[in-house]
Amino acid sequence: MPFRSRRVRIKDVKRRVSQIRNCLFFFATYAILGALLLSTMDPQFHSFAGSAIIVSVHLALIHGIRRYNLRILEFSQAGILFLLCVQILVLLFFPILLTSDLASGNYKNRWYPVFIPSETENFNGTLNIVNPGPPVMRDKFWLKDKHTGEIIIPLLNNIRMENNTLYHYWLGVIIGFAYQFAFLYNTALILLEYSMVKLLQRYIHILIIEAHRPFILENNKRGQNSPA
Repeated sequence: MPFRSRRVRIKDVKRRVSQIRNCLFFFATYAILGALLLSTMDPQFHSFAGSAIIVSVHLALIHGIRRYNLRILEFSQAGILFLLCVQILVLLFFPILLTSDLASGNYKNRWYPVFIPSETENFNGTLNIVNPGPPVMRDKFWLKDKHTGEIIIPLLNNIRMENNTLYHYWLGVIIGFAYQFAFLYNTALILLEYSMVKLLQRYIHILIIEAHRPFILENNKRGQNSPA
């Protein structure tokens, strides 16, 4: 009976390992594609450096998952922990700095969102897109003034025309909260990924011990039966 219950537990471990591997494959692919997309949308040194770290860590994770390589999994776990620490720091400071920069209006002609908005010209409160192309959903949420570099939210354009200071306050609050939510979501995903890698290593250790159990039992029997 104990032997049968142990076999059942091993089957559960194998099933959980398979589920965790599938989830980690998804997380790793998502992280690699996201890093590559970010590096193309924001072609600067810090974006390339961050993307290179993310891609290398998750490529190592994929290799470790495929090969059940504990050493590579430990390396990828350390890399994910580093990314988690960086993400927490970004979550704590970047939205506040961004909100302050937007609310003060100092961002003009210097700061742009990751998704570059279409340029517009302002004629008496009417927003006309410069060189209009196919209509995109992005143009309904934000635009950029061609001459001043000001970020314009069409839904708040009336407030912008009446009270520019109040408009920039709400601009900072809205975009700051949006970035904070995005960073919080990303932090939760990285934390979940770290926990799953750690759990996968534990299950692999169990499978390795179980695979060597017959040899251990056989050696113990030989040791007990050998003459003193």
